[in-house]
Amino acid sequence: MIWHLVWSARALKDIDRLTPKNQDLVMAALGRFAETGYGDLQRLHGVEREYRLRTGDYRVRLTLDFSGRNADVLRVAHRREAYR
Repeated sequence: MIWHLVWSARALKDIDRLTPKNQDLVMAALGRFAETGYGDLQRLHGVEREYRLRTGDYRVRLTLDFSGRNADVLRVAHRREAYR
């Protein structure tokens, strides 16, 4: 495993609110990222160490610690709400 995922309470609540299909899509994208380091990942401007992982209509907001290889999952939100 390349990245160790650490879930925030808010992200766990967000993922529970998704439909099972969307939960599977988000979890597959996060699993792929954690195992290989690949995914549609971009750094967010104006926020230090924060990134977004795009998966379909949903965005996963993360902070990455490159020295410890920890990825803190902050939020999971629909793209229209993800950046507010």
